[in-house]
Amino acid sequence: MSGYLRRWVFYCWSTLKPPFDIAGDLDTPVSAFMKLAAFEPRFLLESVEGGERLARYSFIGFG
Repeated sequence: MSGYLRRWVFYCWSTLKPPFDIAGDLDTPVSAFMKLAAFEPRFLLESVEGGERLARYSFIGFG
């Protein structure tokens, strides 16, 4: 990654804030996803490791 791109990513990451906060310990991934209903498109990805665990990680995004 070039120095310019690295600085730009750091600037965006450190200065841009989401329009609201979602407390991670109060919501399930599905309920957090439903709160983003006004934002389209949106996605919810759940990870599964092997077959013995369910949804260790959740990724929620909108664009």
